[in-house]
Amino acid sequence: MSVLALDVARQIVVHGPPWWTQLLTPGVSLLGIVAAYFLGRQQGKAQTRHDKSVSVAVEVLRKALNVAQDLKFWADSAPYDGLDAKAFNDAAYDLKTYFLANAPWLEPETIRKIDPIVERFEDVAVEVALYKSARRRAKEEKDVEEVEHKTQDLAAQVKAWFEDEADQLLEELKKESRRLIGTKPMRADE
Repeated sequence: MSVLALDVARQIVVHGPPWWTQLLTPGVSLLGIVAAYFLGRQQGKAQTRHDKSVSVAVEVLRKALNVAQDLKFWADSAPYDGLDAKAFNDAAYDLKTYFLANAPWLEPETIRKIDPIVERFEDVAVEVALYKSARRRAKEEKDVEEVEHKTQDLAAQVKAWFEDEADQLLEELKKESRRLIGTKPMRADE
């Protein structure tokens, strides 16, 4: 070490730190506290947005599963009136309105993935609800043969939709929910 450095170190030990360091220390500490506050606040906002987007995606999945379950029940029991058209249509409407009301919490990428799925479920639900309304009118007119024929046709279409598309749409919703949550994909998803 140089002689000058040893002399400065000896003065600090004997006389204490220079007077100006005592003025700087509280200022630097205060600056550190303010910076930590703002960084923590930003991190808290980001965490809140993430938590809300996860809960929105999971709730959309839950509502889509309810609509799918109602559709499947209707398609499997189509000759019978086991499903109330209004309740069924309300479930599809609830899925759509919930998604639209909470979309601001989602990232644009997530919205692009979920929106077509919600739209497709709504389209099928509306088709079945409109059919049920037409069926009720046909029953009132006593056109039983036409009612049964249309029932079987639409039930077959909904069953085919399930086999071709619905399960795949639900899996896409599950994948997106898992991605947001941060869980590893299931073996079948990889």
